[in-house]
Amino acid sequence: MKRFKYITIVVTLSVIMGSCGEDFLNLTPHSNANEEDFFRTQSEIETAMVGAYNSLYTVYGSLGVMYYFGALSSDDAYTDDRGTGAFEEFEIAQTKANNTEILNAWNSFYAAIARINKIIESTESLTFERKDSYIAEMKFLRALYYFNMTQIWGGVPLLTKNISISEAYSTGRASIDQMYEQIISDLKDATQHLSAKGSERSVGVPTKGAAYALLGKVYLTKGNKSEAAATLMNIYNNSYQLATDYADLWDLKKKNGVESIFEIQYMGGASNAPSTIGHCIHRQIILGLSRYKEADIIR
Repeated sequence: MKRFKYITIVVTLSVIMGSCGEDFLNLTPHSNANEEDFFRTQSEIETAMVGAYNSLYTVYGSLGVMYYFGALSSDDAYTDDRGTGAFEEFEIAQTKANNTEILNAWNSFYAAIARINKIIESTESLTFERKDSYIAEMKFLRALYYFNMTQIWGGVPLLTKNISISEAYSTGRASIDQMYEQIISDLKDATQHLSAKGSERSVGVPTKGAAYALLGKVYLTKGNKSEAAATLMNIYNNSYQLATDYADLWDLKKKNGVESIFEIQYMGGASNAPSTIGHCIHRQIILGLSRYKEADIIR
């Protein structure tokens, strides 16, 4: 009897150990979202898109990427930081290759691009009603970021899908022409599938007018004035007009007005820029109508 019990225990353990295969030992956690089990439904795509839009604050917010390369490099802002000198280099337009904020900017842009590419790739494999418009929203963001990157660095590694670390080592810079080709392609797709202002799925997402406005700006940057004029005429309709009171553009209670084409949606709070940069952001209109007289010379 005792010998029989020993045999039974050994057989039972063998069955248990045999069932502990690789699938059993490498389960993804059910309590947390993870890439392998995510991006499978429209709801999950929408959640991921919130993360993509959050990158707008990283790029444009106080102490964001475009603050260094934009406002701080102009007369609109100043810095009293004399620590590492990283901020001051932007202010006096003498940035060095080892400036840490340049590396942070590069990483911020590509972190955003990686999110966007993952969402586009995942959405393309699904089927739901708003699929094309969701992809168009992300293509608008990708075009916006690559346009900014091209203005800062010229040609950069042009990624429209996520790659492995080993692939990254062998990926070189695209030419400026290749950058603009991709930017224009993304924006043309966006103009076809985004909704008009007032019928977008949520206030703050890019609209058809935003895509036309950015595409027109790209054409102007390239010096293609005829294409720019034809493209920008698409936004001269009842959806956009100059605000009656210029002060409305700075009124926090009048966001997303008639003059606003693409505006970042900030939540309220006390998160203002620290004193290292003498400028605080409360409202940002990334694309909007310009107030020029017919006789003004635009350069």
